[in-house]
Amino acid sequence: MKTYCYENYKTIYPQLSGSELTDALIIRAVNEYGICDDELHVIRDHRNKPYIAPRSEYKLNVSVSHCRDTFACIICETDCGIDIQMPGDVAIHKIAQRFFSEREQIMIEEDGEDMFYRLWTRKEAYAKYTGKGFGLVLAKTEVTELKDVMFIESMLENGMYCTVCLPKESE
Repeated sequence: MKTYCYENYKTIYPQLSGSELTDALIIRAVNEYGICDDELHVIRDHRNKPYIAPRSEYKLNVSVSHCRDTFACIICETDCGIDIQMPGDVAIHKIAQRFFSEREQIMIEEDGEDMFYRLWTRKEAYAKYTGKGFGLVLAKTEVTELKDVMFIESMLENGMYCTVCLPKESE
């Protein structure tokens, strides 16, 4: 597993935008990972989850996240998910009441904004890991008691929260 972060990522390939820019950044990360192959390209499954093709040869999974001017990408040989979030002026308690379990809401009440962003990035990373989509995971999954996955949390130098979700056996 390797994680790549690119700040001011829109300036790396200024001629590209949207999914073309995302795909170019993924291929850049794969090259930095050590796989340099002109035939590599990004494909997406029916839920728009990216993979590296030819997948059968390299068996690489990819997850991406972007927030403001930072792009994060994780490359892994197992399923994976990543999310980054910059704290902002949001109604954390209102959002927590709508999308978080009672237990998670209590954790946010006790620990405040830090816990909100830690749980939020866990939920997003888990949604990307499973490929189920954020809406389904957000409303129905408590991320504090999951037994089959592990979360690796960190704070990026620019103050963003970052969480990676991997299968438990990846330890």
